[in-house]
Amino acid sequence: MNADQRRVQKTEVKLLTVVFWDIYGFSNLCHILKTSPETLIEFLNEYYREVEKVVSANRGNVDKFMGDGVMALFGLEGHDNDDGTDDAISAVNAALNLKDSFQQIKSKWLKIWERKVTEKIDIGLKCGISTGEVIVAKVGTEKTTAIGSVANYASRFEGLAKDSQILLSQTTNSRVKDKFFSYPDKIKNLQHSKNFGGVTECYLVLGRAEPRRKRYKL
Repeated sequence: MNADQRRVQKTEVKLLTVVFWDIYGFSNLCHILKTSPETLIEFLNEYYREVEKVVSANRGNVDKFMGDGVMALFGLEGHDNDDGTDDAISAVNAALNLKDSFQQIKSKWLKIWERKVTEKIDIGLKCGISTGEVIVAKVGTEKTTAIGSVANYASRFEGLAKDSQILLSQTTNSRVKDKFFSYPDKIKNLQHSKNFGGVTECYLVLGRAEPRRKRYKL
């Protein structure tokens, strides 16, 4: 057994929903706040705390923070008795909740930053979500991560999203379409991305669906 094999403590295939978040305009924000870096770090710490709070409240697990980016997994903790629908719904709920929370955090910090700098700051929280079977492994550390095309699709959709959009893969949307309003977009083309080709259908989340009221005959 070589060193790489020894670092893999456990490997299995699981049905998960993978979520990626990224802050739109973050690079420009870092440039603008180079004279006030302490406020940037305080903002990021507040954002990280809110991500962990929202993901945990929706039965998910934060996989990693990558600068302003976040990867989260929904379905690691059991839920093997369905087709991943509950976890997909939890993931989209988390995305909508975090979208709202981020707007509040953004409003707070824009007021602080406008006292520090003169440049206009424009940021938003983008999100990409995909559902399917992934390789779940502990590689290098005790931290569990997900590997495979499902995670890659979630990451690519996040990259295609604009400003505060939440984009779903078809496999996620098929599980949550009764709970959320979404708009199909068949124009998104991943051909320019490595290992992806052709037109890939994705869905833009517009919000939660109104619960249907029961009608009673009088």
